[in-house]
Amino acid sequence: MADNIPKINDLQHIAIVGPGLLGGSIALGLKSAGLTARITGIGHRQASIDTALRIGAIDAGSLDLAATADAQLILIATPIGLFQPTLQRLANIIGPSAVVTDVGSTKRRVCQLAAKYLPNKNLFVGSHPMAGSEKRGVEFARADLCHNATCILTPTRSTSRDALALVESVWSALGMRLVHLTPDRHDRILAKISHLPHVLASALVNLCTDSELEVSGPGLLDTTRVASGDVNLWHDIIDSNADHLLAATAALRKQLDRLDAAVRSGRSAQIRQFLDAAKQKRDRLVQFKLQTHRFEP
Repeated sequence: MADNIPKINDLQHIAIVGPGLLGGSIALGLKSAGLTARITGIGHRQASIDTALRIGAIDAGSLDLAATADAQLILIATPIGLFQPTLQRLANIIGPSAVVTDVGSTKRRVCQLAAKYLPNKNLFVGSHPMAGSEKRGVEFARADLCHNATCILTPTRSTSRDALALVESVWSALGMRLVHLTPDRHDRILAKISHLPHVLASALVNLCTDSELEVSGPGLLDTTRVASGDVNLWHDIIDSNADHLLAATAALRKQLDRLDAAVRSGRSAQIRQFLDAAKQKRDRLVQFKLQTHRFEP
């Protein structure tokens, strides 16, 4: 079976299930990279398919997953909540050597569903490109969205090496930096660096009245930008990573408790230490991103 898995330049047909902002950007990026494979977009709204066709992200579109039947690579870019029905249907459609990957923001549930429903679980490669926007829809797709960003892959012990190599080459063609993590470690880390920040942004907005928000400066807009993200998408992310998110919120409470104690007792040195430690760590992060061309100041 592994002998039937093509190299990236030999791909003839790629199917993207859910050609929205990220799916459309991936398609545009692959075309910009010179990939000649036919790209089919499968969605649930004809308007989105029409837009994807109009901007040149896909070569063909369909509302039916049957359009994936002869695809050699299938990329699932739907919200996490739609993964189960999507995989259940794909199981009866895709070819025996089709490689399947995804862009889901959590990985344990996705990998479990793939192992349960796909005819060959060895040909599923979990992926999470760390690229996106608070905007929604394929009309906002752009070819460079993934460029210089990190893509986390979560292969398991049973993952086909050839399938992994194909998926790696696709993300590399988009100019992404590849990192391998286990599904659990991915979800634990993302709870801290992505899911908790979104919850905090939402909490900050909900903390303030409309009149208070109206007098805020640009700092609050910067801090809460991600709170404008798609509600259904983020509900599914939180639901599928609840245990690690709860652990992250508990760790945050400890940080706030320490700050609270320092403020209440007037311990100026500890307050300064709290702020300085965060400043130094973030400054190192910015420097790292600048050095690796993954940050625009």
